[in-house]
Amino acid sequence: MTSPVLVFDVEPNSFETAEADKDYFLAATHLLFNESGFRKWQGDDSHEEAAARLFRGAVRSLVITLAEKGCRLITRETDQVIPGVPVTPVDTTGAGDTFNATFVTALLKGYSEKDACHLANRAAARSVGIMGARSGAVSWESVLMTLTK
Repeated sequence: MTSPVLVFDVEPNSFETAEADKDYFLAATHLLFNESGFRKWQGDDSHEEAAARLFRGAVRSLVITLAEKGCRLITRETDQVIPGVPVTPVDTTGAGDTFNATFVTALLKGYSEKDACHLANRAAARSVGIMGARSGAVSWESVLMTLTK
């Protein structure tokens, strides 16, 4: 049986203040931030201090999306950048949602956080190369096929 997964997609407008909403963050198993959302959480702390505050709770991984640069995966054991996939952007609408949905799906299918980040980067890159938020939505098999390219 897999352990429960609780994921939050954290953007700057999705929480009031780090102090006011910290209980929600600490209850999550995985947190997905964009860069500005993490900066809001970080406040005056260093990047490392802000991440350490999150690991006081149930958090197993923290992912910060970095647009075309990929994402930063932070766990209790590692802090690494998973490079993005080069693409000529056509429409960035839905890229974050595509990344997040792919990351969560990969976790639920048993992939490691690192592999989930690789898959999510590839899915998001595919989504920005096509016009329209729904045009980039594809099957799980299509996402997996990007690994062979």
